Amino acid sequence: MLSTLSYSYIEQPLRRHHKAARPVFLFGVTLLITIFYLKQKDYSEDLSIYAPTEYKASNYILRFGNTDAEHFKGTSVEPRDNSLKENMPIIHPAQSQPQWLLIGDSHASMWAPVIDEIAMDMNKSIGYICQGGHLPLLDYAFADNTTTIDRIKHWKPELIIISLRWEVIPEHLIIKFMNEIANAYEQVVFIEQPPPLFFSDKSAPIVLANMGVKPSKHGRSYLHRQIRPRYKLGKDMLRKLVKLYPKSELVPMEGLFSRRGKVLVLKDKHVLYLDEDHLSYAGAKFAQAQLKKHLSEY
Repeated sequence: MLSTLSYSYIEQPLRRHHKAARPVFLFGVTLLITIFYLKQKDYSEDLSIYAPTEYKASNYILRFGNTDAEHFKGTSVEPRDNSLKENMPIIHPAQSQPQWLLIGDSHASMWAPVIDEIAMDMNKSIGYICQGGHLPLLDYAFADNTTTIDRIKHWKPELIIISLRWEVIPEHLIIKFMNEIANAYEQVVFIEQPPPLFFSDKSAPIVLANMGVKPSKHGRSYLHRQIRPRYKLGKDMLRKLVKLYPKSELVPMEGLFSRRGKVLVLKDKHVLYLDEDHLSYAGAKFAQAQLKKHLSEY
């Protein structure tokens, strides 16, 4: 059918009207160049209506990745401390025996700066085993050939905080991990994944600017959330884990960011998301009181 339409309305008219062929060709080329330009343009000049969007997790990651990635555009990325050893747990204060331990993927590292502030405020030493795109659990090996399990059994922390992109985590892996460390901690806290936005792995401030989302006079601006069945499966798994392990607790996040099917994306002039499912520093800071309420018990 498409072939017939193309033949009838494009090829045949152009054969009959040779003079029209060149303008049509030039118009097509111009249209393609325009589309390509619009896709490449990052609209950074439009971000002036927002406060700078900050990413402060660089110094809490086992291996620091590429800050030229799409979702970092329009974001101020804190530089990596060159003194940090690659693929080794980070401990504050250095060389101490961590009383707390934060473990997880990029969803853990996004919480790390504000959890670090909470730990300092409570005079707790804390370790970080965070790596984007990986599960630093079970037999994950560090540069000194120790594993996450080895470290936990040696440290025996008072509190283990686990944050992951729960919607993609196989349930049997997290259960196996919890069983492996069963006698090596006093308490575990799981942090729920914030509700995702509707766009893919793109810079949140740039997407918001392109959409014309401006700071509200009421101080809060919302966007429609993405309906992902896997997100609910991740939530259900978390609630199952809390029932399975008596010395565990859940820090809910969905209700803090979500209202009537929409997600809070701007508070005053601060963009709360880095991309569709990671929070900026301002977003993590917005949830800090919620975190502290749960962590301060330990």
